[in-house]
Amino acid sequence: MVTTVEDLGEFVARVMEDPNLKPGLREYMIALVHETRMQEIQGRSRLRTKQDIGHRKADIWRDAAWLLHPDLDEQGAWLRAKHIVGDDSPRYEMDHSRPTPCVGTMIRPAGAPCKRRVTISSAVPNPMTGERRMIGACSEARHRAAHNAQHKDGWAAWRLNGEPQPANNTGGHMRRYFSYKNWDELYAWANYRYSPGETPKPAPERARLALVTQLPKRPKES
Repeated sequence: MVTTVEDLGEFVARVMEDPNLKPGLREYMIALVHETRMQEIQGRSRLRTKQDIGHRKADIWRDAAWLLHPDLDEQGAWLRAKHIVGDDSPRYEMDHSRPTPCVGTMIRPAGAPCKRRVTISSAVPNPMTGERRMIGACSEARHRAAHNAQHKDGWAAWRLNGEPQPANNTGGHMRRYFSYKNWDELYAWANYRYSPGETPKPAPERARLALVTQLPKRPKES
């Protein structure tokens, strides 16, 4: 646990130097540590109106968002927390960093890859792993036909192989820093696309801080 100024300084340094953390997530994780420590000491909540005091329990997920955005009302704080946690949920994301080539080949020179601009594209799964890749085609009819055939055959092979789902390849960064018993419930609440399962861990893996808190009943969204 973060119990001293030195502990907090080390934690902040680790978070700020981690290239996998987005700026908004970095601040939220630091706010989580702050709120956890404050609630351990004072048992306090950031609910500010007199009628709320004593009627609602403190919750670090909401209160960390409130600490960063004190102008929000309670629903706004929950929505902000949901956005940040959901964006960190473990999931699979297809690699869009590479350009999508045309699947067609040229007549002259024979068999050379087509270098024309792609006008249609679609995702095709790996039948063994479920991982997706993009294929495309230019406006030429032959190449569009080849694209459509590859798309149809790729999805048919995936279904025939039992529709395997790809392993998570992003998200879950908070889970690398904190130990918490309800990660699956929390991530599922924040992101309907959440897929239970670990994401690749950095080496060497560091010790995690314990988040001792309960998941309360969150307000229904209108």
